[in-house]
Amino acid sequence: MLLGSTVRAPATRSTPPPIYLHMSLTSFALDLAPLLSLPPPLYRLAPASPAAPNLLSGAAYFTGMDAAFHPLLKEPVGEVRNVFGKKNAKEESARGVWEVLRKVAKERGVDVEEVDGE
Repeated sequence: MLLGSTVRAPATRSTPPPIYLHMSLTSFALDLAPLLSLPPPLYRLAPASPAAPNLLSGAAYFTGMDAAFHPLLKEPVGEVRNVFGKKNAKEESARGVWEVLRKVAKERGVDVEEVDGE
């Protein structure tokens, strides 16, 4: 997909475009970041408490020069607290990543609401 591609509007602001509905938000964020010339997000999750090792807290981080100069990417993105299970925690964090990537795309004039295979 080229940066100027057009994409359909998502059903809600926290879900990816319809063509990506079969994908997790984590996968979608991994696909979208390079299209915006950003590195993939790094998810740092840790047990919220030693007494509850399956409850995780954390956030996603962007590294690299472009991320370092963008105000939305300097701070942790998609912060989560006390989410049960690593997969669930990562997916919840990716929801916040999706929101930030949408804002970055809009600022850069990239329409991520429809992915055209043609």
